[in-house]
Amino acid sequence: MNESDRNIEAVLILADESADWNVAGLSQLQRLILTLDEYFRPATAIPVCIWSNAVQRDLHLSLDRSVRSLAVTGDIDFFSSELAKKDGAVLVLNTRLVVDRGAFSEIVDLACRGKEVPALILAAAEIDRTAEFYFSLLRRIGRSGAAAERSYIYLDKIDKIDIAETKLLSSTGKSQDGFVSRFVNRPISRAVSRLLVRLPLLPNQWTLIAMVLPIAGAILLLRGDYVGFALGAILFQLHSVLDGCDGEIARAKYLESPSGRWLDGLCDRFTTLLYAVALGFGLSLQNGLADALRWFYPVEGVMAALFIGIGETLLTRDKIDNNLECATQNSLYPAYVKAHRGSFNEGDQLKLWMIKNSGMLMLSQRATSFFAQATKRDVFNFGFMLLALCDRPSWILHVLAVCACVIIILALKNLLALPLRANHTRVP
Repeated sequence: MNESDRNIEAVLILADESADWNVAGLSQLQRLILTLDEYFRPATAIPVCIWSNAVQRDLHLSLDRSVRSLAVTGDIDFFSSELAKKDGAVLVLNTRLVVDRGAFSEIVDLACRGKEVPALILAAAEIDRTAEFYFSLLRRIGRSGAAAERSYIYLDKIDKIDIAETKLLSSTGKSQDGFVSRFVNRPISRAVSRLLVRLPLLPNQWTLIAMVLPIAGAILLLRGDYVGFALGAILFQLHSVLDGCDGEIARAKYLESPSGRWLDGLCDRFTTLLYAVALGFGLSLQNGLADALRWFYPVEGVMAALFIGIGETLLTRDKIDNNLECATQNSLYPAYVKAHRGSFNEGDQLKLWMIKNSGMLMLSQRATSFFAQATKRDVFNFGFMLLALCDRPSWILHVLAVCACVIIILALKNLLALPLRANHTRVP
């Protein structure tokens, strides 16, 4: 919650027939409550009243998961008595409002400044419990909802649900997305996610279901011919596309969790290792291959997978934010990481190590940012597919092997540097 909005002491939700409309897998009433809970956190017990002049709504069904920052009631009389004890303002909303994730502060800020937005700020003393007052508030919010849409959609009619879902999913991308993800993968994954969010499917379930694609791709790679390499690489690229759906589902349904991030990272790492091993054995089965290469390719694939697995495990022990504390040799580096922190995943410690020690920041921050974008996993997967389609599958394995060697060398160097760094901090 923003410092300027601390005068908001309570929230009044006007629930009309739109409360039961389903948008991206959540009823409008449930979505609005979860939006409020995210916005007011870490505050506790913000009074929220769901006021419906037409029918009594089942709060238990609308609140099928816990909220930590709200005290929700459907009793307008009890709510009014609680307001009498407070001096702050009341935020009034309608269940027709669909807000982009993380953008609710814009709604509150505009409402506090009296701008045209589908929300009202009223004094506690202004709240009247009559039906006439209820409908007058609906009319006022409806007129504001007709203003230019920013980070929200106001569902003045049910036909706009499709537009709201598209807009909502368009805000579920990640700042860590590379340019292949942003311009190729995300448009496809969002179209699939629009269908998935309407199913009773949890993000972790989709993460595991999508693992069928790289396993099938590995089986195709083992054919050892052009068709197998091409189709296998396409399936690995397709997994890279659909791998974004679990995060989109989680963000659209407020289902993010540490376990989900851990499982997604684990599956991504397993997919990379599977790619290297299966490709190595597949290349060894090609017709007309020299005997020396029949054992070289499998060894190259297994060693690449082994080095990548060990190297990434060692590198990810040192958290990204720790890089800021120890980066004293190059003053450009801490400034760069702080400015671009949102573009790095927790598995990007290797990339940060290279940026810090290579001196590329002396060239320019733009060149460094291009390097960071060009070495993302989505770019590699797309490039590997193109190499396979051009009948150059061995190049894929060589790239993986080179990357694996660089990763293991830098990981071991970083591992040896950690105790030295710790000893240095203890020197008086």
